[in-house]
Amino acid sequence: MQIHQETNLAAITIRRYQKGCVEIVHPITKRDEEGKPIINQQQLTRSAVIMGASLIEAWPVDSIEALEAKHLERVLSLEPEVILVGTGDKLSFPSPHCAEAILKQGVGVEYMDIGAACRTYNILTAEGRHVAVALILGNL
Repeated sequence: MQIHQETNLAAITIRRYQKGCVEIVHPITKRDEEGKPIINQQQLTRSAVIMGASLIEAWPVDSIEALEAKHLERVLSLEPEVILVGTGDKLSFPSPHCAEAILKQGVGVEYMDIGAACRTYNILTAEGRHVAVALILGNL
């Protein structure tokens, strides 16, 4: 399902998602000989974290059950105001201590299915919010 056109040039946007794959578009940094932007697309097939122009590939979380507070420390290092966790094709919740570690630092956290997390990330990023999306792709 395509969910977003490439309109925000300052941040990575999520173009579409499907079972086992999320397609992203990096900020435009190059132009061709005619001055047209070169669209830099990438397909993610492993869990990853996106915030603004930052991409953490191969985020080592294959399922919501495997999510631990230490995995979220890497996300927190990006200094988001909210973290969206895409838990797969269905909404699932981790153990309570994971959310507790985030909330202690004053950062909001929301758990959503992968589609809702992708859409919400694009909307909040377009509004200029400092939002990180952690996509768990191992259980799609």
